[in-house]
Amino acid sequence: KKTLAAILAPSVFGFGLLPVIDGIWPLVISTGLISIMLGSGSVTHAFLADAFSAELQGTGLGVVRAVTASVAAVGPVAFGVVGDNGYFDEGYVGLAVIMCGILVLIAQMPELE
Repeated sequence: KKTLAAILAPSVFGFGLLPVIDGIWPLVISTGLISIMLGSGSVTHAFLADAFSAELQGTGLGVVRAVTASVAAVGPVAFGVVGDNGYFDEGYVGLAVIMCGILVLIAQMPELE
Protein backbone atom coordinates (compact mmCIF):
# COMPACT_ATOMS: atom_id res chain seq x y z
CA LYS A 1 0.00 0.00 0.00
CA LYS A 2 2.70 2.48 0.93
CA THR A 3 4.68 1.79 -2.23
CA LEU A 4 1.62 2.22 -4.44
CA ALA A 5 0.66 5.47 -2.71
CA ALA A 6 4.23 6.74 -3.08
CA ILE A 7 4.16 5.95 -6.80
CA LEU A 8 0.80 7.65 -7.40
CA ALA A 9 1.02 10.69 -5.09
CA PRO A 10 3.40 12.75 -7.27
CA SER A 11 0.92 12.62 -10.16
CA VAL A 12 -1.59 14.61 -8.08
CA PHE A 13 0.89 17.49 -8.00
CA GLY A 14 1.85 17.00 -11.64
CA PHE A 15 -1.75 17.18 -12.87
CA GLY A 16 -2.53 20.05 -10.50
CA LEU A 17 0.42 22.07 -11.79
CA LEU A 18 -0.42 21.78 -15.49
CA PRO A 19 -3.08 24.51 -15.57
CA VAL A 20 -0.84 27.07 -13.86
CA ILE A 21 2.63 26.48 -15.30
CA ASP A 22 4.26 28.24 -18.20
CA GLY A 23 7.50 27.32 -19.92
CA ILE A 24 9.34 24.20 -20.95
CA TRP A 25 11.11 23.38 -17.67
CA PRO A 26 7.99 23.54 -15.48
CA LEU A 27 6.30 21.34 -18.10
CA VAL A 28 9.18 18.87 -17.94
CA ILE A 29 8.92 18.75 -14.14
CA SER A 30 5.14 18.30 -14.23
CA THR A 31 5.45 15.56 -16.84
CA GLY A 32 8.08 13.84 -14.71
CA LEU A 33 5.77 13.88 -11.69
CA ILE A 34 2.90 12.46 -13.73
CA SER A 35 4.99 9.79 -15.43
CA ILE A 36 6.01 8.23 -12.11
CA MET A 37 2.53 6.68 -11.96
CA LEU A 38 3.38 4.49 -14.95
CA GLY A 39 5.15 2.20 -12.50
CA SER A 40 1.95 1.49 -10.59
CA GLY A 41 0.82 -1.42 -12.74
CA SER A 42 3.43 -3.88 -11.51
CA VAL A 43 2.84 -3.00 -7.87
CA THR A 44 -0.94 -3.19 -8.23
CA HIS A 45 -0.90 -6.52 -10.03
CA ALA A 46 1.44 -8.05 -7.48
CA PHE A 47 -0.80 -6.85 -4.63
CA LEU A 48 -3.94 -8.16 -6.32
CA ALA A 49 -2.37 -11.51 -7.14
CA ASP A 50 -1.63 -11.94 -3.44
CA ALA A 51 -5.10 -10.73 -2.45
CA PHE A 52 -6.96 -13.39 -4.45
CA SER A 53 -7.14 -16.95 -3.23
CA ALA A 54 -5.06 -19.50 -5.12
CA GLU A 55 -8.19 -20.81 -6.90
CA LEU A 56 -9.20 -17.33 -8.11
CA GLN A 57 -5.84 -15.73 -8.87
CA GLY A 58 -5.93 -16.26 -12.62
CA THR A 59 -9.59 -15.37 -13.12
CA GLY A 60 -9.60 -12.52 -10.60
CA LEU A 61 -6.50 -10.87 -11.99
CA GLY A 62 -7.78 -11.36 -15.53
CA VAL A 63 -11.07 -9.63 -14.72
CA VAL A 64 -9.26 -6.75 -12.99
CA ARG A 65 -6.91 -6.30 -15.95
CA ALA A 66 -9.79 -6.41 -18.46
CA VAL A 67 -11.80 -3.82 -16.53
CA THR A 68 -8.83 -1.49 -16.03
CA ALA A 69 -7.87 -1.77 -19.71
CA SER A 70 -11.42 -0.88 -20.73
CA VAL A 71 -11.53 2.13 -18.43
CA ALA A 72 -8.07 3.22 -19.61
CA ALA A 73 -9.22 3.03 -23.24
CA VAL A 74 -12.09 5.44 -22.56
CA GLY A 75 -9.89 7.98 -20.73
CA PRO A 76 -8.27 9.69 -23.75
CA VAL A 77 -11.62 9.96 -25.54
CA ALA A 78 -13.30 11.47 -22.48
CA PHE A 79 -10.45 13.93 -21.93
CA GLY A 80 -10.55 14.81 -25.63
CA VAL A 81 -14.22 15.73 -25.32
CA VAL A 82 -13.45 17.86 -22.26
CA GLY A 83 -10.58 19.58 -24.10
CA ASP A 84 -12.58 20.12 -27.29
CA ASN A 85 -15.11 22.02 -25.24
CA GLY A 86 -12.41 24.37 -23.93
CA TYR A 87 -11.97 22.85 -20.47
CA PHE A 88 -8.36 21.64 -20.60
CA ASP A 89 -7.44 23.26 -17.28
CA GLU A 90 -10.52 21.85 -15.58
CA GLY A 91 -9.75 18.45 -17.10
CA TYR A 92 -6.28 18.41 -15.54
CA VAL A 93 -7.67 19.51 -12.19
CA GLY A 94 -10.25 16.73 -12.56
CA LEU A 95 -7.45 14.20 -13.12
CA ALA A 96 -5.72 15.46 -9.96
CA VAL A 97 -8.98 15.00 -8.04
CA ILE A 98 -9.38 11.48 -9.44
CA MET A 99 -5.85 10.65 -8.32
CA CYS A 100 -6.68 11.97 -4.83
CA GLY A 101 -9.70 9.67 -4.80
CA ILE A 102 -7.53 6.75 -5.81
CA LEU A 103 -5.13 7.55 -2.98
CA VAL A 104 -8.07 7.51 -0.54
CA LEU A 105 -9.12 4.11 -1.89
CA ILE A 106 -5.57 2.82 -1.53
CA ALA A 107 -5.62 3.85 2.12
CA GLN A 108 -8.74 1.70 2.54
CA MET A 109 -7.17 -1.41 1.02
CA PRO A 110 -6.65 -4.22 3.51
CA GLU A 111 -3.22 -5.19 4.70
CA LEU A 112 -2.14 -8.56 3.34
CA GLU A 113 -0.54 -11.14 5.57
